Amino acid sequence: MILLLDIGNSRMKWALSHGAQLSGFGAEDHRGPPASVFDSHNWPKARAVWIARVMGAEADQKLHERVHARFQFAPQFARVTAEHSGLRIAYSE
Repeated sequence: MILLLDIGNSRMKWALSHGAQLSGFGAEDHRGPPASVFDSHNWPKARAVWIARVMGAEADQKLHERVHARFQFAPQFARVTAEHSGLRIAYSE
């Protein structure tokens, strides 16, 4: 099972991936550091944690620490690249 986290500026959403099947959906306002929401849940045993987020390096570090403490492995963060497979980002930053 993979724990999927989608972290916005004010809300964290999650689902559990079992191959092509998703379950365990949820969402919660974090109103600050999303690591506090992560800590407030009793997550099931996962083989990986994948995180998509809009927050910066400080939030990444705190989430990395929390995930590692809970599961004893590092999370995988989605990274944006300027170009991928012919698609280009139109944002200047």
